[in-house]
Amino acid sequence: LLLGPLTSQQMQGKWDSWHAGEAAEDASPLMTMQDYGRISSRRAVVRHDAVELPASREASFPLQGEQGSEGSSRSTWEWLQEEAAALSAILALFYTVFVYNSVFVGRILPAMGKDQFVLPFAIVFDVMWGMMFWSWLQAHMEEPGLVPTRWREFCAQSGDSLSVAPSKREWQPGKATFCSKCNILRPERSHHCKVCNACVLRLDHHCPFIKNCVGFHNHKFFLLLLVYGSCTSVVGLGSTLPEMVKLTAMLLRMQAGFDWQLDDVSVLDALLLLGFDAIAGIFAMLFPPMVLLHVPLAAHNQTKIENSYDNMPNPYDLGTSYANIAQLLGRPGWDWVLPIRPIHPLSDGIAFPRGDLGTSSSQLNWFSKGEPVEKLWRIRYQVPIQYHAHNIEQTPVHVCGGCLA
Repeated sequence: LLLGPLTSQQMQGKWDSWHAGEAAEDASPLMTMQDYGRISSRRAVVRHDAVELPASREASFPLQGEQGSEGSSRSTWEWLQEEAAALSAILALFYTVFVYNSVFVGRILPAMGKDQFVLPFAIVFDVMWGMMFWSWLQAHMEEPGLVPTRWREFCAQSGDSLSVAPSKREWQPGKATFCSKCNILRPERSHHCKVCNACVLRLDHHCPFIKNCVGFHNHKFFLLLLVYGSCTSVVGLGSTLPEMVKLTAMLLRMQAGFDWQLDDVSVLDALLLLGFDAIAGIFAMLFPPMVLLHVPLAAHNQTKIENSYDNMPNPYDLGTSYANIAQLLGRPGWDWVLPIRPIHPLSDGIAFPRGDLGTSSSQLNWFSKGEPVEKLWRIRYQVPIQYHAHNIEQTPVHVCGGCLA
C-alpha cells in the first residue's frame, strides 16, 4: 500500500467539491486511505504493510500541529489580546487573595470588632481560591488533547480499510476525518483550533483566559475552574459586602469634609477592598453564567461546538446526566472534585461510548478493564481484523454496544 504524492485529478476535484459544499455526483461519501494518500501531496512516498510499521512513522503521517498550506490565520493583535487576557487573569487572582488575607481578614475585620469571623472566613475563602487557582493552572498547563502518535500508527496499519469522511459541521460518529490544515487523519469529535493551529480531541473551544484550548484532557479542569471560581467570587463578595458598604460611606463622608474615623484601617485599605469587590463582582457575573452554560452541555455529553449540530440526535448521549458527566470526570470517586486527571477514565478521546448503540457495561467500562484500545478503535471505525498489524483476535460485537450491527 502506497501513501504519497499521487496526482489524481479526480480525487483532487472531489476534495475541492467537499470544501465548496458541492459534492460531485459520483463522489463517494467516504474516502479510503488510498484517497487520503492521493490528496496528501506534501509527504514523501513511504511503503508500509499490514505487519510492520513504516520505517519512518512521521514520514507518512505529519506531526501534529504541522502547518498545512493555509497555515495559521492568527494576527498579531489577536495574539496580544490573548496574552493580555491571560496576564490579567493571573494578576486578578493574586490581587484578590492578597487583599482578602492581608487587608480584609488581617486589618479590617479586627478593626470592625469581628475577630470571631477571621479564621472561618480565611479558611473558606483560601480553600476555594486554592482550588480555583489549581484548576486554572491545570487547565492552562495540561495538553488539551493533540492527536496522538498511537492513532496515526493505527491509521497506517489499518491501510485502505479505514474510511475517511469529509469534515462537516455535524455529528459524524465512528468516522475518521481529514484536516487539510494539519494534514493528518483525526478521530471522531476532533476539530482544528485556528489559534493553536492544531487538531484537538473533543475540542470545546479556545479560551484566552487560560491561554489554551479546552479539549478532551483538560475539559474537566475547565469545568472545575468555573465551579470553584463561582464559589470563590460568591464567598468573597458576600463576606466583604457589609464592610465594603461601611467603608464606602466613610469615604463619601471624607469627601464631604469629615475626618477618617478608623485608626487601624487606612484609606488605602478601603480602596484596596473596593478594588477586591469590583473584581469579585466581575467574577460573580462571569463564572455562574458560564457554569449554567457548560455544565448542562457536559450533562448531555456535548461540546460547545457540537451544540449547534442538528443532523441527528446526539449519538453520545448515554441517557443520564450522571453517565454523561462521567465521560469527562471518569468513574465516580473522590477525584471528581480535584483538578487531576481521572483515575479511572471511561474514554480515551479516540473512541467514545455511544448511547444510540446501547449502554452495555462492556462498552462503558472498556478503558477501566485494561483492554487494548486498538481493539475498540477497530470496531468503532469498522476496520476488518485482517488489516490490523498485531493480529488481535476478533472482538465480539457486543463489547461496543453493537456498533457494527
